[in-house]
Amino acid sequence: TSVAADLLVFLPVPTLDPLLYAVLGSLVLGIGGGILISRGYNTGGSDLAAVMLKTKMKRLSTGNLIFIIDIFIVLGSAIVTKNYAGIFHSVIGTYAYSFALDHVLDGSKTAKMSIIISDKYEDIANGIFDEIERGVTLLHGLGWYSHKDKHVILCVVKRDQIFAVKSLVYRIDPNAFMILTDAKEVLGSGFAAIE
Repeated sequence: TSVAADLLVFLPVPTLDPLLYAVLGSLVLGIGGGILISRGYNTGGSDLAAVMLKTKMKRLSTGNLIFIIDIFIVLGSAIVTKNYAGIFHSVIGTYAYSFALDHVLDGSKTAKMSIIISDKYEDIANGIFDEIERGVTLLHGLGWYSHKDKHVILCVVKRDQIFAVKSLVYRIDPNAFMILTDAKEVLGSGFAAIE
């Protein structure tokens, strides 16, 4: 980001429209921030505070928490500097950032269903339950080729937890067999309410 900010100074500027800069720049930042957070990283700014608050405020999305934090920062800085001209563009930019970030993390509110087959099913199930804080269901299966009983882990996770699940499974059993598929609508504990 620092290198890009220094290099972009040398690019020709087609227009001097602050609204365009606020929207497009914030959308790009939101996409980048969403990718970072989905991989377990952060920039150390308001996104770090939002990720920490998310553990207590589960109903609000990460983007919404960042938006709330950033609005207080924008208003506070405007009051301190007595510069109110940029508030409009800052609010628009903050909203565009949080919208793009949430879209990367949550997509269209879909989730991922994972089916994991491994001889180390207990360690993987405990890891998903303890580290990622997602429920796990064990199914009993039969390997047709081996004719051996198999334990199958069924788990539904949010899109921003997929990387954590894949990393955990690979860490515990690199030879595990894993299927990931989109779950278009997930209802129940930890997801949307059943209506």
